[in-house]
This record gives sequence, C-alpha cells and structure tokens, in this order.
Amino acid sequence: MPSLGGTFTGTYTVTSCTQSGGVALANLCGTPFSQGASLQYTFNFTQSVDVISGRFFMGTIEFDNITGTIGLGGNLTFESRASGTSARA
Repeated sequence: MPSLGGTFTGTYTVTSCTQSGGVALANLCGTPFSQGASLQYTFNFTQSVDVISGRFFMGTIEFDNITGTIGLGGNLTFESRASGTSARA
C-alpha cells in the first residue's frame, strides 16, 4: 500500500484545455488554464488505510472535498469541485 498522505507540490504546464458543463461556465480554459500556462499545484492529503481525502490547489483555485480509494497498483482516482463553484476537476 503506497503512503500518499502528506503535501505534494510541483508545476503543471497546460498543453491543452477543453471545457463543458460547470467548467465552461467558469471559463477556466480562458484563464488560468490557457494553453502554455504554467501553474503551481499543491495537494494536501490525509490517508486512512486505503482511503485518501483532502484538497488541492491548482494556481489560485482551490479544489476541496477530495475523496478516493487507492486501487490495485497504487492508483488513485478522485473527483473534486472547485471551492464555491460547480466546476469539477
């Protein structure tokens, strides 16, 4: 079982962006996720056995209420909403 609890930081460069639903309403592909943009990210995770919870920041946008289960092979998939919006990541 991998240990994914903690804080992870780095830089993400947007290579392309498409949007629909709540993301299109927020126009995240226009700003801050325009092609070529370089954004800082921070993931703050807590772990209880195989369940991960927490939040992350992509640029200045906070995505909260992350919950996911670590799968076979150590994979983690989660869905989250931008704080205060219906935009999903």
